[in-house]
Order: sequence, then structure tokens, then C-alpha cells
Amino acid sequence: MALNPLWGLFALFKLITDTVVVKFYEKQFGYRFNLLEIVPLQIIYELLLILHFINARFVKVKWK
Repeated sequence: MALNPLWGLFALFKLITDTVVVKFYEKQFGYRFNLLEIVPLQIIYELLLILHFINARFVKVKWK
């Protein structure tokens, strides 16, 4: 089933994991993110990833 509540748990776990990774590497790359930047950007990234997958799967690209 596509709307299984377990998917929400997986998404929350991934969001928390991504936040921890970003916070861990902040100092190494010399940039500081606050939580209000990390969460929306991670959600937008995941949505764009899905859109690009769909685009690559169903749209034929003609190379010159």
C-alpha cells in the first residue's frame, strides 16, 4: 500500500539522519546551517530526486 504509516517513520528517520550528517560536516566545510534551513531543503531535495527519476524513466532524451 502506498500510504502505509511505516513510510512516514522511514521518512522521519531519514530526515533526522540527514540533519545529523549536515551538522557533523558543517565545521569541515566552513558553513553553518540552522535547523530551519536543513529540514525544508532536505524535503525539497527528496521531491526533486523523485521528479528527476520520473523524468529520466519516462522521457526520451534525443542527443545531438
